[in-house]
Amino acid sequence: MKILSVIEKNIQPKDYGSWNSNMQVIETDEGIYIDNLVGKSFGQFPCGYNWSQHIEGSESIDHLNIKIRTSRGYKWLNMG
Repeated sequence: MKILSVIEKNIQPKDYGSWNSNMQVIETDEGIYIDNLVGKSFGQFPCGYNWSQHIEGSESIDHLNIKIRTSRGYKWLNMG
């Protein structure tokens, strides 16, 4: 998996819940994911990882301890 872009965007739940928060939206060569902002946690999810440091790199992030989860209508990319 390679990181193509990372932007900060206000995200609201797709299926249930009342939260909305600025999140990282991470575009990869395998799809779109979200993560908390760096330094901010949300519920069971820890502080976000700085995904932008991997933009435009030729190396895959597959060697990182990543977890992909689906929750509240979104795919989440988190450090494991």
